[in-house]
Amino acid sequence: MDTEASLTSGLVFPETKRSCRDETDGGGNKKDSKSDYPERQPLNAAGTDGETLTWEEKQAELLQEKQNREKAEKEVKDLKDLLESKQKQLEKQNREEEVKDLKDHPESKQKQVNVIIMKCLNEDG
Repeated sequence: MDTEASLTSGLVFPETKRSCRDETDGGGNKKDSKSDYPERQPLNAAGTDGETLTWEEKQAELLQEKQNREKAEKEVKDLKDLLESKQKQLEKQNREEEVKDLKDHPESKQKQVNVIIMKCLNEDG
């Protein structure tokens, strides 16, 4: 028995699909072929209420999702900017309170500064 024949025996080969050209007179393409207008064809994806979406509806949905995503990204950026601004304001307020506290109690702060200086000198020497 031939090797090639043994490999192909029992296999069923499907018929080749006919093209649009084969279905028209003279072999030309059909003018109103659905393949020429993808927006007329329903997509495989089902909508939220179970109906199939057209190409135009899917494009509109994708555009809406993109706009929603851009809006959310802008909101996040605005919130980050606001947070940064509040942090800077809080740091400034803390520095002002420290300066005021130093002016009100210079002797206690001077003692703290001296202790810190002594610790630094002891670590170095």
